[in-house]
Amino acid sequence: MPSDRFVTGAICEFDAGAGTLTIANAGHVPALLRGARGGVSVIGQASGPPLGVFRNCRYADQRYRIRKDDVVVFMTDGILEVVETDLTKMPVLRRLIADAPAGCPGVHRFLMANVDDRARHRRADDMTLLSLEVLSASASTPSIDLERLV
Repeated sequence: MPSDRFVTGAICEFDAGAGTLTIANAGHVPALLRGARGGVSVIGQASGPPLGVFRNCRYADQRYRIRKDDVVVFMTDGILEVVETDLTKMPVLRRLIADAPAGCPGVHRFLMANVDDRARHRRADDMTLLSLEVLSASASTPSIDLERLV
């Protein structure tokens, strides 16, 4: 890759049997986790620089407990920058996700309605949003629901 180019990225592994989500983040926007009780946390902070900045970087795995009815929201910077001024603590996005209806479709649609409204007034970057909900607590019948907008 040319020296003036880089790309951010994150890789995630959801282990339904163990109830864990593992994230390694190369300078990408962190995810947000809305617990079944409604609290929202920023998870998967960057554990290294974007890809292509330095050779031979190592990225630390970050593990999170995922339970039934939890919703995880992943996004690109286009979503983040339309909504937020604080790009690390993400208070506006955390509040929007906390106020959204229950479940993955409710969170996803509520967030997109707010992003669409704000994007009309700003020049927006690419926008990708993916949300994941844990539907079953049983390791023998793991189930997740995905909502995606590309």
